[in-house]
Amino acid sequence: MIIKKNVLLAPYTSFKIGGAAKYFCEAESEDDLREALKKARELNARFFILGGGSNILISDTGFNGMVIRMKGGLPAQAGNSSDDIKISDNIIWARAGVLLGRLVEQSWKAGLSGLEWAAGIPGTLGGAIRGNAGIPEGTVGNIVREVRVLSPDGEIKELSQNECRFGYRDSVFKRGNDIILSAEFFLTKDDPIEIKKRMDERLNFRRNKHPLEYPSAGCVFKNVWTPQLKPRFQEKFRDFIKNDKISAGFLISEAGLKGKKIGGAMVSEKHANFLVNAGGATAEEMIILVSLIKQKVRNNFGALLEEEIQYVGF
Repeated sequence: MIIKKNVLLAPYTSFKIGGAAKYFCEAESEDDLREALKKARELNARFFILGGGSNILISDTGFNGMVIRMKGGLPAQAGNSSDDIKISDNIIWARAGVLLGRLVEQSWKAGLSGLEWAAGIPGTLGGAIRGNAGIPEGTVGNIVREVRVLSPDGEIKELSQNECRFGYRDSVFKRGNDIILSAEFFLTKDDPIEIKKRMDERLNFRRNKHPLEYPSAGCVFKNVWTPQLKPRFQEKFRDFIKNDKISAGFLISEAGLKGKKIGGAMVSEKHANFLVNAGGATAEEMIILVSLIKQKVRNNFGALLEEEIQYVGF
């Protein structure tokens, strides 16, 4: 394994923002990962596991430690087989480095339903598990059967769904250093034609509603629990409340912030919960824009927005 120094991280993120990692390596196997962790200990360097690079914002000064990029889970090359995804009856198993879109496609082809909602969501399976990715119609946590992890000291553990403590955009993995290696999901059998229809509906929705023409990290803020709103807005916005939550994007739009720019950082005109890199944006500009949005929404509606993106190197 090659340990590189001062590697620019922006190209490895969906935001296309971020400075350099002091140390950088790419792990293609569990052995590589163990070696990288050992090297980080030898260098007395903290580490960060980088997957697909979505849903994160990396500091302009980069990361003063070792970034370990998970390269596993890439599609098999022509003429080669891949063991990154395995299917047995209703169970689908996949490595953490598998792209979420590829897992959705394989489940559809196998006639297994439960992941259609994830069609078009970028990033890797590991990141989706960590943040319990999802929409009102489904989440990763709802279908997880077991997650296999590696602790920083080298211990392998297998966590049940309950042990993962999934919550709204949350899991036990956000509060510890265990590294997700793989996971099993329990899906339901269905007609592949019907599964594909539901996938296409989600893909079309995202193409029409999301600013895919710009680099972004996806939705920046979690949706808001209704009781956080001032009472008069709970009544005024009652038609927009679903499952006791109201869309963060809706509140940002109602605050008049669509199209708001700080340097190259901009609130999307298409979907106000997407902050986009409109050209040459810096992490500092994104942070200023995030702060402005939180202040305006709090002042107007009483709600304190909470980020679902992860800050790295700050």
